[in-house]
Amino acid sequence: MDNISEEQFVAFEAVRESGITNMFDVPAVIELAGGVLNKKEVHTIMDNYTDLKSKFETKRVIDEAN
Repeated sequence: MDNISEEQFVAFEAVRESGITNMFDVPAVIELAGGVLNKKEVHTIMDNYTDLKSKFETKRVIDEAN
């Protein structure tokens, strides 16, 4: 989970929020994310979604406060 960057999570979220594809269609997710994700990273995000969402939302709030 620690190897997922904010850029990768944001790319995953953009694909998810677009509704363009089923998120279990990993090759489509990789393509739509612009190549910043690989199969392992997609699965890592899916398996740790709640924790990663919280991590990056907290980081965004802290960044905005500074």
